[in-house]
Amino acid sequence: MYEHDKFTLVKRGYDPVSVDAYVDSVQLTMRSYSDKEATINKAIIRAQESADAIIAEARQEAADIISRAKSEASDMRKTYGNQMYEITNLLNTQKQLLQSIQQDYDTTVTRFLRTIEENNLSTIMDKITAMENSVAEFMS
Repeated sequence: MYEHDKFTLVKRGYDPVSVDAYVDSVQLTMRSYSDKEATINKAIIRAQESADAIIAEARQEAADIISRAKSEASDMRKTYGNQMYEITNLLNTQKQLLQSIQQDYDTTVTRFLRTIEENNLSTIMDKITAMENSVAEFMS
């Protein structure tokens, strides 16, 4: 069925009252579609604004997290840096102490060897032999 079949035929074409009624009906339908389109457009705009706000909030939260992480990392570097500095100082102190002990040891060994050389090894051997003989006589 064609739209023009809705109009009543009169002597010189379509009935103006029927045409006007149809045009009014079409205009009403168009206004309805126009109102729906406006509502849909507003909903789309609100959805986009909402999405933009969510993205902005997420970006801000990400920036805050990064900022806190950098701050915590800096604090950790300071804390552990100070501890590493203290450990390094302790290691250096221990190293110096060990070097001092090594020097004392070297000095003591050198003195001992000098004493042995000065007292002549044969004299020391004679004393050791005499002691062995004394021990042997005591035991028999």
